[in-house]
Amino acid sequence: MPPAKKKAAFLGVFGHVNIDWIVDATKVPSVEDGPFFGGVAGNIAVAASRFGVPVRVGSVIGRNFPKTYLRLLEDLNVDLEFLQRNDDVDTSSCRMTNMPDGSQKKEICHGPHNEKVRMPQGFVKGLERLHVSTGLPEACISVLRLGHESGCKVAFDPGADLKRHYDREHLVEALSFTDLLCVNKEELETALDLLGERSYKVLLKFVKTVIITKDQKGSTLVTKGSETKIPAIKVPKVVDQTGAGDAYRSGLYAGLYRKYSMKDCCILGAIAASVCIQKEGAQEGLQSWPELEQLFLKAKK
Repeated sequence: MPPAKKKAAFLGVFGHVNIDWIVDATKVPSVEDGPFFGGVAGNIAVAASRFGVPVRVGSVIGRNFPKTYLRLLEDLNVDLEFLQRNDDVDTSSCRMTNMPDGSQKKEICHGPHNEKVRMPQGFVKGLERLHVSTGLPEACISVLRLGHESGCKVAFDPGADLKRHYDREHLVEALSFTDLLCVNKEELETALDLLGERSYKVLLKFVKTVIITKDQKGSTLVTKGSETKIPAIKVPKVVDQTGAGDAYRSGLYAGLYRKYSMKDCCILGAIAASVCIQKEGAQEGLQSWPELEQLFLKAKK
């Protein structure tokens, strides 16, 4: 019997696939745990694949990238054709510190995922959606341009790298290739500061859709002429915030893959994030689409 034909990727994700270390600064002395599998691109690829979305990942890993992480991605049928390797340096890593005030500090070592990273044209071939996340501006903008020129719908999700590495020129260029901008409340403030603006509605001059996540205050879906507030899902206890935003994006794409409305896709994202924050590590949330769908149907009643 011939092997089953692999599904063409619906979603391409560009960004970090790295190792996370999580520090709990709410305890005295603070406690560090890890390593955990992580990176925005890695987290989205893992969760979206578990939700049944065919995913392709683009990134660069280093010489000490865990074989077990690679095996996980392979077992989930993530398309790794464009996962490059640089054995001259250690793989990317991130240390996240959960602070007593509820905030989280991030320290990233980009390693091989630097400004020189480029994806070939084949990375965006056949994609319906492209999600460009963390990384240095030159690399991210090159991939945003690829996606835009290929005709797929492009999301830009720069994360904490927006504040660390972008200037106004970089941001304006990135937005010129973007359909959907994903930011949390701090990243929104950074974007507006770089643009010299005050209202988030000015972003609609550049992009068609903006999703703003606000932790326990939920999220907001903004389009021209429409603003929809998505409530957060209440949880008994927040254990670890790491990867909540990535889980949200994965739930969002699980809905988009199944042609849900954008509002319902955001609800799916909120549900996925709510489960993620109840466990330590970015990839320990929901494990399948039936689990997510069941919680979604319950929330809609």
